[in-house]
Amino acid sequence: MDKPVVLVVSADASVKPEDVIGRVRKAPATEGTVVLADGLAGHCYHIRTKYYETDVVFCGWPGGKELAEVPEAILKQLEGVLIYFDARDRDFLKRLPEYAAFVTEADIEFGILLCAELQEEVEQVLDVIELDCAGDGETVGEVDDGEAAGVDELFQTLHNFIWSNVDMHRKAGGSGWSNLQPESHDGHMITRLAMLKSQPATVSLIDCHQHRFIF
Repeated sequence: MDKPVVLVVSADASVKPEDVIGRVRKAPATEGTVVLADGLAGHCYHIRTKYYETDVVFCGWPGGKELAEVPEAILKQLEGVLIYFDARDRDFLKRLPEYAAFVTEADIEFGILLCAELQEEVEQVLDVIELDCAGDGETVGEVDDGEAAGVDELFQTLHNFIWSNVDMHRKAGGSGWSNLQPESHDGHMITRLAMLKSQPATVSLIDCHQHRFIF
């Protein structure tokens, strides 16, 4: 079975998609690299949890290219998209309907917005994963209530999603599938992105069975 592809897009000219991929994989860009359609580079990422393990492939989308140009071969494997943006750029809101339309048309089940750290005035508009969030006395990845934050929150989100090629760990007295079914909604998560076409300025985080879909 082909590995699921996660498209990584950067709407911030100062941050390359490969920079985001590197923070997630914590491995050299040349390690675990495969060639995808149209010569695009794919970066393999192994996910192992209590219930399943699988491999996904991150694909950095070149800046300046339209999402409509994503090759059909990649669209067939596409299951997720990570969109990095500059929280100081208010014009980014105007582009959300474009991303929403792409995710809807490509039937993508996993969509996350990322930034370095939200600006105070933006906080009430967008819910995102802040990769560099850190309050007074805190380090990246730590918050007062013990919940994951920063890059760790992204790790947790990637590991909580049920990818199409998962290899479930069978355990005595039951299976990984039976333990996950109440949250997985038969393995098919639903994004709710169409609303952005009419209300681009009222973006909210939708928590669907504990799997985050942010748009």
